[in-house]
Amino acid sequence: MEQANKSKYEQAFGLYDFNLKDEDVALEVKKILKKKEENNTKEVKRFLFSTIEITTLTVTDSEDSVLQLTEKVNDFTDKNPNFPHPAAICVYPRFAKIVSQSLEADDVAVTCVTGGFPSSQTFPEIKTIETSLAMKDGATEIDIVLPVGFFLMGDYEQCSDEISEIKDIVGEESNLKVILETGALKTASNIKK
Repeated sequence: MEQANKSKYEQAFGLYDFNLKDEDVALEVKKILKKKEENNTKEVKRFLFSTIEITTLTVTDSEDSVLQLTEKVNDFTDKNPNFPHPAAICVYPRFAKIVSQSLEADDVAVTCVTGGFPSSQTFPEIKTIETSLAMKDGATEIDIVLPVGFFLMGDYEQCSDEISEIKDIVGEESNLKVILETGALKTASNIKK
């Protein structure tokens, strides 16, 4: 196929080698872990703690349980002023206001999962509305799941459009994280794409 007949995604993918073998990737990971044993230090562990999202995404979540979780984070940071804060509290969008209004710890983000989480199987309009409402209620970061069905069908345009629309809502000042669901992507080659 000529370059002119390829989509912009096929052209971009053509720049990289996606012929990975899962066994080779696993072997390389083992080598890296063995080589980096010197990183098993208190300093590294403190850093890692500061990157954790304290998360509750259960069917039993309620205003009370989310408030209790937020208070635990507040209490932890009050009792451990020399220890780093967790990166975020992650909740469903309907709880963004509770977390944002009760969170006292500085530099802890209010993260919400949107976009039809966890499957990403809803209408694009619902994804954007849900994200808008979460941001309005105090979310400072948004997590979405890559629309895996479109990706596996090779409809990269639809994937890109949905992610771009949500990023436009989130804005430049807030983070948007796209969860890849690597287990559903099945191969190292798909994950690398």
